[in-house]
This record gives sequence, structure tokens and C-alpha cells, in this order.
Amino acid sequence: MIGITQALAPGLAAKGITINAVAPGFIETQMTAAIPLATREVGRRLNSLLQGGQPVDVAEAIAYFASPASNAVTGNVIRVCGQAMIGA
Repeated sequence: MIGITQALAPGLAAKGITINAVAPGFIETQMTAAIPLATREVGRRLNSLLQGGQPVDVAEAIAYFASPASNAVTGNVIRVCGQAMIGA
């Protein structure tokens, strides 16, 4: 998704269209609650915040891209991952 976002941005910008992406890292959800505790702890500790993200963190990043505040932003990726050491 990162590559597609960056590749499509110039062509879409010429048409007045912006394209951006959100790359979530380890997010605390019902799905991740089913992961064994030790594995969840690894996911939490492999970022500089030492905690899992919350669904609202992802929602707010998406809301920013959907708002007029991001009209001049295109071809960008917001990593909602607490600066994870692995992944996106």
C-alpha cells in the first residue's frame, strides 16, 4: 500500500485528487487480545512507546486525511505504530 500510494500520488495530484495511507502497527483490539500473552508483549515492546496502539489512534489518522486540513497532503503514509522496530 505504501508503494501504491506513493506511485499514484503524482498522477492523481494532476487531477486535484490526493491519496494517502495509514499503516497501523500493533493495535489493541479483540483480535489481538486472542494472541498469546507473551506474543502480545513482544508486539507492545517492539516500539518506542512500549505499548500497543488504540483503535482511536488509527481512526484519528484516517479522520485527518479525510478532513480539509490535509488538502495539501498527498503521497504520504502515517505510521500508527509507535515507531515500531519491525513492520511498515
